[in-house]
Amino acid sequence: MKHTNTVVGLSSFLLLISILTAEGIAHDWMAPQKAAEIKNPFMMEDQSIQRGKDIYVQNCATCHGDDMQGRTAAEAGLEMGPPDLKKRISTHSDGDFFWKIQNGRGDMPGFRGDLPENETWDVINYIRDEAK
Repeated sequence: MKHTNTVVGLSSFLLLISILTAEGIAHDWMAPQKAAEIKNPFMMEDQSIQRGKDIYVQNCATCHGDDMQGRTAAEAGLEMGPPDLKKRISTHSDGDFFWKIQNGRGDMPGFRGDLPENETWDVINYIRDEAK
């Protein structure tokens, strides 16, 4: 019985450490300062938002979900679940999001070369609009 309690306790501890480490890694992902300071050159107009929505649905919703709140790692088929974009958008600059979308990291693919810059800005406008 004592051995079982030790195994359960140790397993719980390791699971907690894994979760906290994954959360820490996700929260620490910041664009370089110079990139984070870049301003969105496109106004948040209806056309930009609609284009951004169409692009988001095609390229982002599979992992981040239709509601942008992120799917679980298992649902998305990833090692770590994608973040809730509606929560993140308020604490990250447009330049930060632009850099992350273009460059990617880990399970998050980079879209440089596949997604033109203007379309990346449209996606950011869509996320900001939905997060209101």
